[in-house]
Amino acid sequence: MLYDAFCAADPTFYDSPRRIAAEKVSLDGTADFSVSARAVPDGWLREVGDEWVMLSPRAAAIPGQGWKIHVSACLDNADTVLDAVWDYCVERSVPFKYLTGRAALFMRNVKYADRGGSGKFATLYPAGELQLRAVLEELDAVIGGEPGPYVLSDLRWNQGPLYVRYGGFARRFLETPDGGREPAIEAPDGTLVPDRRAPAFTVPEWVEIPEFLRPALAARDTAAFDRTPYAPEQALHFSNGGGVYLARDTRSGDRVVLKEARPHAGLAPDRSDAVARLRRERDILRTLSGLPGVPRCLDYFSVAEHEFLVEEFVDGQPLSTAFKTRNPLIADELTPDRAQEYTVWAVAICDAVEAAIAAIHRRGIVVGDLHPFNILVTDDGTVRLIDFEVSAPAAENRRPSMGNPGFAPREPRRGTAVDDYALACLRLFLFLPLTALLHQDPGKARTLADQIRARFPVPPGFLDHAVATITTTGDRAVSASAGDAAAAVPPDPARRWEQLHGSWPRLRRSLAAAVIASATPGREDRLYPGDIQQFLTPSGGLGIAYGAAGVLYALSASGSPVPADHEEWLLRRTQRLDPGTGAGFCTGTHGIAFALDRLGHRTAAANLLDRSAPPNPRSENLSLFDGLSGIALSLADYAARSGDASAREAATHIAAAVAGRLADPLASPSRPGPIGLMHGASGPALLFIRMFEHTGDTGYLDLAAAALDLDLHASLEPAPGSWALRTPRPRMYLADGIAGIALVLNRYLAHRADDRLTAAVAAIARPLGSGYHSHSGLFTGRAGMIAALARATTPGSAGAVADQTRALGWHALDRDGEIAFPGDYLLRLSTDLATGTAGILLALHSTWHADAAAFPFLEPAAPWNDPLPDDFRADRAPRQHGYPNPRPQERR
Repeated sequence: MLYDAFCAADPTFYDSPRRIAAEKVSLDGTADFSVSARAVPDGWLREVGDEWVMLSPRAAAIPGQGWKIHVSACLDNADTVLDAVWDYCVERSVPFKYLTGRAALFMRNVKYADRGGSGKFATLYPAGELQLRAVLEELDAVIGGEPGPYVLSDLRWNQGPLYVRYGGFARRFLETPDGGREPAIEAPDGTLVPDRRAPAFTVPEWVEIPEFLRPALAARDTAAFDRTPYAPEQALHFSNGGGVYLARDTRSGDRVVLKEARPHAGLAPDRSDAVARLRRERDILRTLSGLPGVPRCLDYFSVAEHEFLVEEFVDGQPLSTAFKTRNPLIADELTPDRAQEYTVWAVAICDAVEAAIAAIHRRGIVVGDLHPFNILVTDDGTVRLIDFEVSAPAAENRRPSMGNPGFAPREPRRGTAVDDYALACLRLFLFLPLTALLHQDPGKARTLADQIRARFPVPPGFLDHAVATITTTGDRAVSASAGDAAAAVPPDPARRWEQLHGSWPRLRRSLAAAVIASATPGREDRLYPGDIQQFLTPSGGLGIAYGAAGVLYALSASGSPVPADHEEWLLRRTQRLDPGTGAGFCTGTHGIAFALDRLGHRTAAANLLDRSAPPNPRSENLSLFDGLSGIALSLADYAARSGDASAREAATHIAAAVAGRLADPLASPSRPGPIGLMHGASGPALLFIRMFEHTGDTGYLDLAAAALDLDLHASLEPAPGSWALRTPRPRMYLADGIAGIALVLNRYLAHRADDRLTAAVAAIARPLGSGYHSHSGLFTGRAGMIAALARATTPGSAGAVADQTRALGWHALDRDGEIAFPGDYLLRLSTDLATGTAGILLALHSTWHADAAAFPFLEPAAPWNDPLPDDFRADRAPRQHGYPNPRPQERR
């Protein structure tokens, strides 16, 4: 999973893998390559970026695209290879770049790294095909045969580590139909086309492969599998370490499973590659031969340097899927009978898995990576365990090199204690699948157990044993007998949540304090830690959804203190946006400008809007998140506050373009598609509602109703006088689910009565009160449900708000004595607006104040003829009881 890579550098927050400590990736503890100490050659230019260091002769005219050479290397030979590349390129004036350090090289080759970029350690840019051939032949004579991961997107020259592909040299981008950007190259007619970087070699249709590369192409295309008795039929899974395939044994006709391992790729934290782990799995399976809970090892062979393990095929369903279809809490069908029925099944599954693990332990083996994805359940209820790549003899007393965060202990347990911990987590997970929280706080086991007991008739002592095993810490956790008394574990923040959630001033102070205390003003890439999109999106640490703009807006809008130096950080960073920073609200410049204006920095907001990329009115991306609707909403809001005529005109034109595309069945987004506030038609609907409020033109309300119908018909089934859900448990969320639709419906109904749409709100509100949500955040978690229910006027909605607010305590975590919340996937804390504590702060504020909004633009808009002063900001307006006064009636 992608999020795992962003857990390696920091135990508390998601962070860039490039910040991994040197000792984790280097045997000698050095983070940099030896060439980092070299002076820049005379006449050369060195540019250091986040991931790459580029060196080029100042006089070089680098082509925009062409055949490039990639160089591969392992951690232990990287210096040798890079020293040779540097010497060769400088002597022959060949521009080149290389990864910034060992952490970047390590992360390029970990198990779940991007397969299209795997192995790429250095890149050379020859000036045409003549130099391409010369470089390949001459540099191969120096470093040919050096080990390194195979570069899947390229042709390999001889035995490596040199690889070649045709692609872009200069950074050029193409706008995609959904408004995104992707790397581009230029076709002969001058148009830009995508520069594909898939894990397979391809060339543009107009490019002819040079004759001297054809032997490499022929070698790659050799069908080596023809020499084995196995015929792959279906790819089941891919990772950077190789694939897992369903295949047929052509001799017997039996189905088998092939597990592939690529040499030097798929690295684990202990730096073992996929081949080392596959060989280990083969040996473990042979040791466990004959056990009924373990598939048989049938064969082992190599093809084109890749190694393959052949396993018995088990016709079963992963437990991770099987439990979801049965658990009545997840399905929102919790009745006493369903709870009893499910409890019998879940306890039986736990008993079967524990028996299988006990048998494996008797053979002297530790599984090491036990979790529901690695457990198969057959039709007759039999369980089989798969995936033994990190397993080891118990006598080695090892700590596994990898593990699922929801089942791997935070404490350094070893030996059979690792499996005991996973079994304890399984007892909780099958009833309430939030065990990923235990990695941040083992004491959460008590909260989960309490919630399970309140809903399921689990046997006496069933959960006590699990809680004791999970909360045992320190030396006792290393040997970990389940009967050990639990060591002292910090108090569960859920208890504090129970004390505070009914007192908004106290809770608000705690949430804001946790956010502010987490800031890192000394960093340039981000101020407040949040989701991994901070590192995957240009200027991701600045934006509304995941960056500083959203957090500062949430603090200000909730009446919390906003540190002046944090505002200065945002102002300073907006002067130096990352290359590729796009327009748009949630992740682009328009959202940042919105926050600056709301914070009282009108001039800075205006300057940023002037520098923003102009929106493409023909874009197919109509979303609020990063498309035309979000841009128009921000421009219209700026026009209302400032009186800026050009912003008003631009917003009007973009709104017209959005309306035109929604009305045209050939041009509008295909249905079914995303729904909800951020990605569905509810975003354009909110734009039209706000445009009505700005202008008084009721035609915009007609457009809003039509847009809302698109989302409603995608998620609800019309019935006489009511609506019915199309699925028993629809997608709930604010960003891309029915919570976002409900919020916009209520905004529409504030202006125009409509019995049909009122009935739709009632149909949506019922499932929003469901008991289980995997995340707590605003966009895709429980906070979004709370925000939607707080604006519903249906019977029972007030009680549902109270219940959902109380249930936020399931996710509440401690941050230096204050209450904080995890981000998406629960692996680390987050402070951002979309996934973390700032969004929860804003959502809860909206439940205490009827005039407050849980997200920008959900409050009534001001008319365009009534601008606010340049330095106006709500958190500095006159206050009563510590809260901003509601805006005057005439501004509503």
